Amino acid sequence: MRDGTEPPASGALEAVVLVDDVAVPPDAAEHGFAVWIRYRGTNILFDTGQGEALFRNAARRGVPLETADYVVLSHGHYDHTGGVVRMLEIAPQARFIAHPGVLLTRFAVRQGEPVRSIGMREEARPALLVANHGRVVFRAGPYEFVPGAHLTGTVARSRVFEDVGGPFFLDERGLAPDPLNDDQALWCAVDDGCVVFLGCAHAGVVNTLDAVRRRAGDVRVHAVIGGMHLLNTSQDRLRATIGVLRELNIPVIAPCHCSGGRAVQALAGAFPGAFVECRTGTEFRFPDSLVRSVAVAD
Repeated sequence: MRDGTEPPASGALEAVVLVDDVAVPPDAAEHGFAVWIRYRGTNILFDTGQGEALFRNAARRGVPLETADYVVLSHGHYDHTGGVVRMLEIAPQARFIAHPGVLLTRFAVRQGEPVRSIGMREEARPALLVANHGRVVFRAGPYEFVPGAHLTGTVARSRVFEDVGGPFFLDERGLAPDPLNDDQALWCAVDDGCVVFLGCAHAGVVNTLDAVRRRAGDVRVHAVIGGMHLLNTSQDRLRATIGVLRELNIPVIAPCHCSGGRAVQALAGAFPGAFVECRTGTEFRFPDSLVRSVAVAD
């Protein structure tokens, strides 16, 4: 891992965080997440932030967003889908992949506070639907979109200590809770295991890792990178999450975005050898010797 100030090294899996809530100038910070992944010669943009920092940071770092082969969305919140319309324009060859639930209108409803619309921008929905002639893939289930690169699809919620992490609703009155069934992770096969990228992990970090390991055949998770939505979580949930991560013995744990300062500190303390301070510009590389095909379990 590097701070992103050096040119990226070559390898079978390289990733650079282009949008995060934390950045060191001249990088731009933004509440949101986006990561550029180069995997076996394929360019993948996982999430797009709110749409401003992505393009500024990519230009500064020389990341050619226009060469994206795939634009993949983790879920339908505004801070992950804000760059969709522009990416449709600048990367005409790219295929877009998302759960159909990304198109839902959604709200944050907190007592005593104004209701906030937190779904994707209004102009993004018709743009995706108009482009949907083989260029946009809406898929709810697991999906291997290139050899070795997978989406979990809807994640089963079997860990009772995990929830969606906020007062999220499908209506402005707060009567229809949003289960965020569109929440999904991206994972890439490396060596005898995988690297997992999280957008927000509204399904729960542990539920998500369970889903990945079921599909990948119970292989080792070499790294988990991204938003873990442990902001304002309970101590009980945080302890339970750390306990499972300890059992999995993950070599690289890199929380960012919505993970929350208290949770990030707890993870850093619990995993001093594995913890990576992740922010805009953080780079990851897994060399060619670690990459191989992994048979996916039915």
